[in-house]
Amino acid sequence: MDDSGAGRFVDKNKAREKRGGLGRVANPHQEELDAMRRHAQDQCKPQVEQYVSCTRDKTLSGIWLCRDFLREMEECLVKYENKFELAKRVKAKNDAAAMPR
Repeated sequence: MDDSGAGRFVDKNKAREKRGGLGRVANPHQEELDAMRRHAQDQCKPQVEQYVSCTRDKTLSGIWLCRDFLREMEECLVKYENKFELAKRVKAKNDAAAMPR
């Protein structure tokens, strides 16, 4: 009997070893992404704090009562956390790496 699995018995350990796995590929720009998110959170701290203070003592009603604060917070975060900002950060890192020392 071969290892193709066409027979009646399949060795599960061999089959498991043959499979590549479902591991996630690391994001090559994770450092820039994290820095961009930290910068956005720093820039939008007042809006985030307003939203948090509005929702702090509410349950489901916070969804409706605090939606204006949520919109303000999201609008602010989008200004600093978007694909164009990430592209600028990646380009700056690549340019810095390409410069001769």
